Amino acid sequence: MRPGTHALLEQYLTHATNRMYPLQSCFKTSPFRSPQWFHFAVNDAAMLHGVLFAGAVYVALLQGKRETRDTMYHENEAISIVQKRLGTSDYNFDDAILGTISCLALGEAVLGNQEHWNLHMLGIQQLIRLRGNMSSLPPFLRAKLHRADVTGAIDYAERPYLDFERSTNDSIWSNVPIEVLHRTATEMSELLKISDLHPSLIPTMINLAYFTLAIKENKTKRTSFFDPIMFSEDLHRIEHNLLSFPTTLPANSSKTSLDTAVRFGALLYTKSVLQEFPNSTTGPSILLARLQESLSEIEISVSVTPLLAWLSLIGGVLSIGESRQWFVARLRMLRETNRVTSLEELAGGINRLLCLRNAFENVCEDVWLDVVNNAGSNSGEEP
Repeated sequence: MRPGTHALLEQYLTHATNRMYPLQSCFKTSPFRSPQWFHFAVNDAAMLHGVLFAGAVYVALLQGKRETRDTMYHENEAISIVQKRLGTSDYNFDDAILGTISCLALGEAVLGNQEHWNLHMLGIQQLIRLRGNMSSLPPFLRAKLHRADVTGAIDYAERPYLDFERSTNDSIWSNVPIEVLHRTATEMSELLKISDLHPSLIPTMINLAYFTLAIKENKTKRTSFFDPIMFSEDLHRIEHNLLSFPTTLPANSSKTSLDTAVRFGALLYTKSVLQEFPNSTTGPSILLARLQESLSEIEISVSVTPLLAWLSLIGGVLSIGESRQWFVARLRMLRETNRVTSLEELAGGINRLLCLRNAFENVCEDVWLDVVNNAGSNSGEEP
């Protein structure tokens, strides 16, 4: 091995775990620390270079760089080996090829190289089609493929390349009391129906409420640990559904600006709850721009105010500069129109079900203080 290889491998095992399985105190074990994964990762030359490329990417980001000698070397080596195998395999390729390309795709997504992410995901999509489906792949590899897919899709606000195949595993919220789940589903459904959100999005938003509820229960009660494979599957399914809408709608159905705003706001909320690290080069910029654009097209009414307040606060917390001023001005307009004094009054039920303080902690108070104090009122654009 080259000098520094062991250090890069450790970086991958540490930061890839943080990326794919955040909130590690909620888990008993990490799949990346299992003998099965380690054997898979280091006993194949292509896969080893793939994980070392990913490790080098995390190191580069921590140093404020997008490219280093290590990222270029391991990426080139991984691509070279994959190309040789695909050129001679006669469509008989092993799991390591998919694993390697997923490392390349995820690295390019995190680095902000959209064209390269698209290229690698298209390759994975074609290889899976040749294979038939993903059902025969090990669960940890399926999770890795979906992670590479949805990471880029979220950063670039695109539809995922891969179909999502739900397993028979129980969801992480299966241990939450059934009466709590029923109450949550009823409240969320009623709130979103009043807001006139598209019916196809409501089940996904209910699952997002279940997901965050399970995390809260796990943190406060510590009665059990999450299965990381179940956690990944639930997370990826929620993200995949949000990203795939409205392409999954019937031909005679249409989306609204509120549907778009909720999709992007929910994706931003999910990433914030999970405290994903490290942040990608692109970050939330594209999603925030889409959120602002869609919110500007929505007419304010009493029925939709809680949802608009929830979405606007997410935008205010995650944005900077003029964009932040725009979201603050939007919140101020909602506050003055509804004559309320607190965020809890303004965001109402949606904030109880998808609590913003759980995701953003004290930063929420900073934004709300700006709203109350009229800070940032000169937004340069009418909200």
